[in-house]
Amino acid sequence: MIISIKKICKLRLYFTLFYFLLYDNIVIAENITESFNKIKKEEQLDTIPNLKLLNLYNQKVTISKLNESKNLIINFWATWCAPCIKEMPDLIELSNILRKSDYEIIYINQDRSNDIDKIQHYVDKIKLNKNNVFLDPKMKLSKIFKLRGIPTTFIINKSEKVLWRVEGIINWRDERIINWLKKI
Repeated sequence: MIISIKKICKLRLYFTLFYFLLYDNIVIAENITESFNKIKKEEQLDTIPNLKLLNLYNQKVTISKLNESKNLIINFWATWCAPCIKEMPDLIELSNILRKSDYEIIYINQDRSNDIDKIQHYVDKIKLNKNNVFLDPKMKLSKIFKLRGIPTTFIINKSEKVLWRVEGIINWRDERIINWLKKI
């Protein structure tokens, strides 16, 4: 039996395509599982205190004001944190998806106070809603929320009860995570 070079090339192409299709599905499944494994029931904090947050307009806003009619997703991040920067487009997309639902996403920056220009530049660059960006240059909030690192995200219900903690990056664009959030 003689196999032509053309047939060998076709077979090679098919095996390569099959491999990449299979590999991508395995990687996607692992990423989704990994994302859900990072979501932990919050056990350190019961409710959040009514703290005053400083926004980019230098105005103080209380968490209860932000939490009046919506569940909150609070993301702690910094401009120097590569995982935070990597996660930000997913959170922006999640914000757009959940815009009409019962969620508000706020971003609490952990950079030093003398980095305000850097923060503003980054927020402008990625078109983040400045009303939802708050500053914590002295890391008072990180102590209250008992952060072990960033990015860390909290999911808080309308009663100001801290339900879930996410340490590290997850795929916020995943349909299963979005559907799970809508059910909370």
